[in-house]
Amino acid sequence: MEKKIEVAIAKNVSPDWLYEAILQSYLFLGYPAALEGLRTLSQVVGTRALSGEQWDTVALTWREQGQGTARLVYLEHLQTLLSRLEKVTPELSEWMIVEVTGKFFPARNCRYRFVNS
Repeated sequence: MEKKIEVAIAKNVSPDWLYEAILQSYLFLGYPAALEGLRTLSQVVGTRALSGEQWDTVALTWREQGQGTARLVYLEHLQTLLSRLEKVTPELSEWMIVEVTGKFFPARNCRYRFVNS
């Protein structure tokens, strides 16, 4: 893992991006693997802990980006989608705004639009 991190950094992948990717890996690889990956990252690039106040700012930015991106992607269908998600699971609704349209799309400069068939 250490060598892969060093290669990524040599290819100008930011430590913040690596941190986020490894952090999100817990969903697919499990908590122990993500924890080991973050430990290895901190050994290679140094500690990357953010204070609570810094995380609040980052989270707010992701939420704001997510709301803007979701409006662009889903157009007039956004409120219907969010309303349906809220009825089933408010957590998934929030996750969609922050994680998908707040982090994923902007990080990849995605420019998708809802297509009504």
